[in-house]
Amino acid sequence: MLAGISEDDQRLILGSVGLHNVFRIPAALDERHRFFLRLIRDADKLDIWRVFIEFYRQPASERASAVSLGFPDNPECTSAVVATLLRGEMVDLAMLRTLNDFKLFQLSWVFDLNFPRSRELVQERGYVELLADTLPRREDVGCALGVVRAALASDR
Repeated sequence: MLAGISEDDQRLILGSVGLHNVFRIPAALDERHRFFLRLIRDADKLDIWRVFIEFYRQPASERASAVSLGFPDNPECTSAVVATLLRGEMVDLAMLRTLNDFKLFQLSWVFDLNFPRSRELVQERGYVELLADTLPRREDVGCALGVVRAALASDR
């Protein structure tokens, strides 16, 4: 697929794709590599949100359990996950215990969006609200959602 592309560009593409799902972008990357990695990360989030929102809209009996990583679908949200969102930080996958934690984890990706257009697309497509509609109506979750919305609306 990369035939006809310079070796430098091939390394850039393969390196960016290989690192697209790391928790934090490595500091040692040059600016060009960092730009493309940020671009791929944003595109990946936009696509994954769409896929998961479609998944959450399906009746529970029709959902493929592998998509939700086997997390139990109960009304609980882990307090450490909510607290991480309240601090405006991305949630670490190791913290998750429930499907609602997984949804909050996905919402925390807003804190890692790199481009204004990415934030605009999330707002235009209503991804935060669509995910929020699947979460329990709790005060702490509502406050966490407020932090997510504020981050999404910021000009960073």
